[in-house]
Amino acid sequence: MKTPLFLLLLVLTLLAAGCAQGSTAITAPEIRFGEDVCIECKMIISDPRFAAAYTYEVSPGRYENALFDDIGDMLVYADKNPQHTVVAWWVHDYDTKEWIDGTKATYMFSHALQTPMAQGTAAFATSEAAHVLADQLQGEVFDWSGLQERHAAGALAVDVGASMQEGEHGHMAEQTQPAPAAAVGREYEVEIDGYHIHLIGQEALHAGFNTVFLHLTAPDGQPVSGAQMSIAPSMNMVDGKHHGSGVVAPVETAPGMHEGALIFSMPGGPDLGSWDVAVAFTDTVASVSGSALLPVEVAPSKLHGSFMGPEEKKVFVSVIQPTAAQVGKQPFEVYVMQKQGMFDWPPLDDLTLEITPWMPTMDHGSPGNEHPVATGGGRYLGVVNFTMAGPWTVVVVVKDGDAVLGEVTFEYEVR
Repeated sequence: MKTPLFLLLLVLTLLAAGCAQGSTAITAPEIRFGEDVCIECKMIISDPRFAAAYTYEVSPGRYENALFDDIGDMLVYADKNPQHTVVAWWVHDYDTKEWIDGTKATYMFSHALQTPMAQGTAAFATSEAAHVLADQLQGEVFDWSGLQERHAAGALAVDVGASMQEGEHGHMAEQTQPAPAAAVGREYEVEIDGYHIHLIGQEALHAGFNTVFLHLTAPDGQPVSGAQMSIAPSMNMVDGKHHGSGVVAPVETAPGMHEGALIFSMPGGPDLGSWDVAVAFTDTVASVSGSALLPVEVAPSKLHGSFMGPEEKKVFVSVIQPTAAQVGKQPFEVYVMQKQGMFDWPPLDDLTLEITPWMPTMDHGSPGNEHPVATGGGRYLGVVNFTMAGPWTVVVVVKDGDAVLGEVTFEYEVR
């Protein structure tokens, strides 16, 4: 018996439809709280206040949703999957727990807000609602663009000082206090549920730019490869206020080793306040996360300065290299950032920098200097020439086009 042609065509059509990947609609997903798993951290999604998602195109006209238990996880996963063509971003309104367009939401970050992956961020449908919670938690409010900038700077991490781990049903496990941080010179160490984090400065930590290395080892003592790590500095002022500072997000350079930078806006001290660095990690293989607070000592520096920039927002300029100058030509690299909010310190690019080395004791400058030019991420690289040993200053004039924004002066003892 022959099968009618129209039946064959119908069967083939149904099979093709069944095999096609994704949906034809761009819509917010339905999350089964307590059952669905975050695609980034592999934790069960349980709190609708912080759950997020994005829709991406898998083939022309067909789409899929990626689910997350934390807004920060969504941004991390998107960074790790640049091949995804994201067509929609979804976040939940903190108050109503309803889906809203992530690009139109208002965000609030606070170190006092506990989220599933310690990202400290909540979304709101209105700016007014965001400011209400910000006032309660001493937080900061920003839009979608500000959220992306903060994420890129590695500044979505709370400093609650307690490790966090999801239980088997996705609820927050009981918080355990980490072992006290031990400081030895430029090295700091903390233990969180058997994991060890070493924060190592290239030099003793000081006001300005500090290259730092984070080494993460598992309870068995082995380096943790592929982990996600973040750092966030926080200044505890003597008047009871708090503010952050600049960060270059850590990037894994070897198994268990991540390199980043902390740009402290000021030193610590009994008359100023104390610095903490919040460190957070996620072991993506074991699906374990934790965070801790490291009290650190930050010394004064003559290679860091600031001035009041446009709209009364302070601009900071810090030397990356050289920190110990020698006679002759050498690379001269600085980092420029701006304080836009208590916890919003973005790097500044596309500026014009001009340098003038000067030896005050001999009343002369030097030839062969090259003004620093932008290389991205707030960094500017040039060449400075110290023609003889002794005390030198380097004046850096910062311009936006032809307009002078301000200047800073660095002091060197050239050997």
